[in-house]
Amino acid sequence: MEPGLQFLVITALTLTLTALLLVVKRTLGKNNAVSKSQLTGKWSTPLFTVQFDFEQIAAIRNLFDVHMTEQILQRLSDRVSSELQPTGPPDVSPTSIICIFSAADEAEANLLVGRALAALRHKLTITGIDFYISATSLVQSEAESADIAAASRMQVHAEPSWPADTAALMRELPEALLNGQVTLEYQPKQDLRLGNVESVEALLRWRRSDDVLVNTGQLIALLELTGAIRDVTIWTINRAIADARTLRDQGHDTIVYVNMSGSLLSSISFCQTVLEMLANCDVRIGFEITETSVISDPDIAIENLRAFALAGISIAIDDFGAGLSSLEYLQQLPACELKIDRNFIAKLSSSNRNPLIVKATIDLAHALEMKVTAEGVDDPLCVALLKVMGCDMAQGYLISPPLRVNDLVQYLSQHDNSPVNEPVNREIRQKSAV
Repeated sequence: MEPGLQFLVITALTLTLTALLLVVKRTLGKNNAVSKSQLTGKWSTPLFTVQFDFEQIAAIRNLFDVHMTEQILQRLSDRVSSELQPTGPPDVSPTSIICIFSAADEAEANLLVGRALAALRHKLTITGIDFYISATSLVQSEAESADIAAASRMQVHAEPSWPADTAALMRELPEALLNGQVTLEYQPKQDLRLGNVESVEALLRWRRSDDVLVNTGQLIALLELTGAIRDVTIWTINRAIADARTLRDQGHDTIVYVNMSGSLLSSISFCQTVLEMLANCDVRIGFEITETSVISDPDIAIENLRAFALAGISIAIDDFGAGLSSLEYLQQLPACELKIDRNFIAKLSSSNRNPLIVKATIDLAHALEMKVTAEGVDDPLCVALLKVMGCDMAQGYLISPPLRVNDLVQYLSQHDNSPVNEPVNREIRQKSAV
């Protein structure tokens, strides 16, 4: 081949190969772009990390077993995934769940997490035991969340001891509420000036099928731990309404106070349910709360209490002096009654300081326009001192032990305007002890 022709052929082949390479390169570039889009398109919006913490889980693990808590955490993880649609499976640790999810901005991220929290609060039933698990959340952007998982692993939780038959106890509870094993007894609060009974406190009692009385203090702690306190409180309010109607039909327009757990006061949905229950109630129902019940979430708790007060529901502060509450909270609470803890009343006649504390508390409550009830009144000398101090009401075994509703009707009929020191009818005492 002539040199000139050879040069032309080589040049043509070079141009052809260059063109082919450009086509291949462009094609590969487009394919790479599509592949990248397919991989990142779904998560092209900002990523956020959220950690849900469950304070109850450590104690539940101690109370039941690891398998139980694993089932609970898996169900909770499924709820989180359903609401947040995370980039991958949530990271489940012994007391928390962490996941990464996509949101347009911080406002949308908080909205989605709020929905997840609402879903987490719904009842869980595991092997016949009902749980209401409360959660707290921490949301961070992707840049801020590097150490969130490591921090969660370092948390330490105290694990209390519980009776060996706790699981069986909780499985029996729903049936016990239906078959009459769980009942209410009522302890009167007597006016120290007039002698009449204006109100009573409803107290939960559970006598199991083997005739063993369940320790009420342990039962309440267990209900609060599992979250079953919600269902039991609803049952208690309904039972109290029915018994208040029995009292009214016998001529006693008595306020029936139900104890309200602090954990429930922070639940807007629960308090709305209670308001709906009592909206058309034809008897007087009140709630007793502890002085520290609003500290965990004061804004929501105080708002709910004010809603109760506006609905005509009486609020009493129970066990005052037993906790480390703030006077700021005290002056914000829409309460009409303050109950001085029995520990101060028990030593009223034998201590130098207790009378000063009790008198100051009575004066403080009166300044805040509250009536004062002394709890745990067991001797006549204590009654005499309380009268001198200006205390309004007394509650304790000197006045009356807790009574079943039929015995309460008899007690109220006997003690209208009766002297405060007069002992309760012996027959009623014997019945209440059965």
